[in-house]
Amino acid sequence: MLVNDLVSVQYQIVDATTNEVLDSSARGEGGVLPVLLDTNQSSLFVAALECEPVGSRVVLSLPGSALGEGANNVVVYAQAVEQLPEIATGTPVDPTPGMPTVTLDDDGKPSIKIPEGDAPTETKVAVLTQGDGPTVGSGDLVVVQYLGVKWSDGEEFDSSWSRDAAPAQFQTTGVVAGFQKALEGQKVGSQVIVVMPPSDGYGASEGHELQKESLVFVVDILATTPVQQ
Repeated sequence: MLVNDLVSVQYQIVDATTNEVLDSSARGEGGVLPVLLDTNQSSLFVAALECEPVGSRVVLSLPGSALGEGANNVVVYAQAVEQLPEIATGTPVDPTPGMPTVTLDDDGKPSIKIPEGDAPTETKVAVLTQGDGPTVGSGDLVVVQYLGVKWSDGEEFDSSWSRDAAPAQFQTTGVVAGFQKALEGQKVGSQVIVVMPPSDGYGASEGHELQKESLVFVVDILATTPVQQ
């Protein structure tokens, strides 16, 4: 497995001093949770699983000094069970009239054609591909592929596909309101399109280059994990 692979993992993270289980995949469906091998947010799993074949069982001991001042040593027990798809895998849905048109290349990368007419005055979400996986909840950590363009000229301003097609990972509450509305309540495996006015985009970000722009995103929802309380 390589950095930025998306895999389902069975794991426990244990405090080596107290033997307390700090986190576990047991809270996931079937006892596994999806993990994006992202060096910024999943560095423990990158250290444990990078370059290991799927199915390998790994035990990794980490000194507390690597985790922050005053932290105890930890032991990570992990097994990558399955490599997960990095594009939407659901059933195609008939297009919604009035929404931008989306076409996919052979790798699943989308392109967006903006329709004639005025920009939206309220956020609208349409399902392009209906998945059957877990439902994204508020505050979940999601893994997605996405493309964002401006309604005004169709120009791309952000895209995971433009970064070596590596999926992105973030909490639903850590993105603009329109993007959050597009994610929450949808099922993993779905592809959705969202159009949003500036008020649900960057309208409140004074001086932002997209402050006055209506935005369009196409999003492949690849995985979701409730954030550990």
